[in-house]
Amino acid sequence: MTKEVNNYLLASGLIFLLITLLHLFRIIFQWEAIFNGKEIPLYASYVGLIIGAVLTYYAFKLRK
Repeated sequence: MTKEVNNYLLASGLIFLLITLLHLFRIIFQWEAIFNGKEIPLYASYVGLIIGAVLTYYAFKLRK
């Protein structure tokens, strides 16, 4: 793999990791999320956590 692809996968993996951690913290600390005046249900963070974890895993796995 080229250096550019490796850098792209590293950047993508770190961004996905950050988003995944934010979903995890929202679940642990029961943070409210309000978008456009409406509260986002907590189960959305469970979905985001799973999707983010999978994307993070594959970004780092493909990098090797």
